Amino acid sequence: MSYTGFPFLFPEDLGDENYLASTEQVEFPPDPQPGDEDGQAYLVAYAVNIIYNNLLQRHTNLRPADWINEDLSNLVAVCTKPHSEHENALILSYFSEVQVAQLRRMCGKAEGYLEQHHADLMIKKLSEYADFKRSGRKGRTYISHPPSANSSAYVLTNNETEPPKPTLMQTLREFPYFENYEHLTKLEYGLISPHLPPSIGTAAFIGSGPLPLSSLLTGMLMPGTKFLNLDRNKEALDASKQLYTLLRKDDKNNQLPDMDFIQFNAGAAENQPPPKGLKWQGVGLIFLASLVGENMWQKMEILRGLRRFVRPGTLVAVRSAWGLRTLLYPVCFAPFP
Repeated sequence: MSYTGFPFLFPEDLGDENYLASTEQVEFPPDPQPGDEDGQAYLVAYAVNIIYNNLLQRHTNLRPADWINEDLSNLVAVCTKPHSEHENALILSYFSEVQVAQLRRMCGKAEGYLEQHHADLMIKKLSEYADFKRSGRKGRTYISHPPSANSSAYVLTNNETEPPKPTLMQTLREFPYFENYEHLTKLEYGLISPHLPPSIGTAAFIGSGPLPLSSLLTGMLMPGTKFLNLDRNKEALDASKQLYTLLRKDDKNNQLPDMDFIQFNAGAAENQPPPKGLKWQGVGLIFLASLVGENMWQKMEILRGLRRFVRPGTLVAVRSAWGLRTLLYPVCFAPFP
């Protein structure tokens, strides 16, 4: 199997005309299937299908907008709501493998645009505050005297208000799915911490994206560990590095981990030397993001490529999905190859 690499989030090189393998739509019968549980599964699948078709019809423009924000929020809510194994199987049976792959690609692309959008907003807000403080200006309001002795009206002539100081966590919490990331990183750390040596030294996050919440939040749980943010997409890396630099300036309590940002094509790791500055022998923990590799086999191909570089005993955490979450992210249950 030959694999040339995946962008983490922005599959622009595919081109819009080739982005989807097909435009196959799900055909639903007009009425729910018999039985309470079957009927409920039908309604959930029907709701997912509406969102799927909305994304399919507008797949050339999945950037943040009211319609897509609402659709993705509803889809996440549906996929994270607990269902029985029987219900999950019934719901998933309405969709072919091709349709599930399409839905994941569209959600991944939309997620990338959403992260880039919020990273840009955070950078803008932090930069404006830094510029204001650097200028030495102070927020103040100027008013003129009453125009006459008999008038009590004051005329506002200039108003410059000092922007509120954005704190570290307040800034990060502006991302709409921050709590999901916070919960996920705590869950992951709880699972891997019993297997960690006293000192990891350096951890690498492959597929860190433009808004590196996973590595930031995990780093806060692992003081003293340096994090390498690796991504194929240079635009995503530049945004995440700029955001981290601004956040670090006001990190008075040293909450944030030390970080480096390196462009790295995980899919081509087996056939190319590591990029300059990437020293795998110092890495004791590797995270593989959910959207790196479109399926389990591609993820295994990436891990096989890394095997020739990493030191023995390196812990590898590969994100997977179960239940209806498999509509959003691929399943990965195979051991390290």
